[in-house]
Amino acid sequence: MKQKIFFLGLAALLIFSSCQKVITIDLNKTNPQLVVDGQITDQPGPYIVKLTETTDFFTPGAYPQIKGAIVTITDLQGITETLQNMDNGTYQTAKLSGTPGHTYVLNISYGGKSYTATSSMPMPVDIDSMTYGWDLSGRRPRLTLHGYFTDPQGINNYYRMHFLRNDSLMDSSNFLIYSDDKVDGKQAVINYRRGINIGDSITLQLMCIDKGVYDFYRTANDILGRSQITSAAPSNPLSNMSAGAVGCFTAYTIRQKKILLQ
Repeated sequence: MKQKIFFLGLAALLIFSSCQKVITIDLNKTNPQLVVDGQITDQPGPYIVKLTETTDFFTPGAYPQIKGAIVTITDLQGITETLQNMDNGTYQTAKLSGTPGHTYVLNISYGGKSYTATSSMPMPVDIDSMTYGWDLSGRRPRLTLHGYFTDPQGINNYYRMHFLRNDSLMDSSNFLIYSDDKVDGKQAVINYRRGINIGDSITLQLMCIDKGVYDFYRTANDILGRSQITSAAPSNPLSNMSAGAVGCFTAYTIRQKKILLQ
């Protein structure tokens, strides 16, 4: 079975640290696909859209960067900005400001084709508090971090989380996402214990995302959890991009809180 891989290099947007994930997909090597990694947040810009192209698994070298595209982001309130081409596969805004409650449309024109994605920026949710303690339920005590936030009632909410140790993003085997299906209107708790120690400074970043973005990360987690050696054909994560592009465009809010483990 021939398999292809690509990296989702998530842009470092101010307090949003970058990370990489490897996702297995099944693509025809003669038909490369556009890979989109774009974000707009409620934090000050510039906002970044990265464009690359899939390649055959056995082709050495980095993924080709798309340098000749025309990229725009439109706020459905009527504001449109054409992103600056940084000539390295990266396109960035100069004036656009992300606003909670607004919907944004990404348009990409490249190679005679047009690609579109729409993402709505939810209202932010604050982190109530962070605590930590020792979990004594296992074979040995484990230091455990607890982050608390109150989910707004009567609204379908979707979240993504980052944990930073001493200001560096902590590695994870999958994307940390959360749906309010069972905690609507209640206080939710996020427990994290991987690789934390006394003396560490831990930052929790809570991002509010829309349903389409949540489904992208959810299905990406499904793929990340599969064995690389399988008889079943791997699939792409659900993308909010049109015209066969892969990846995701997301508009999100972010709140963070820090605690020192001492």
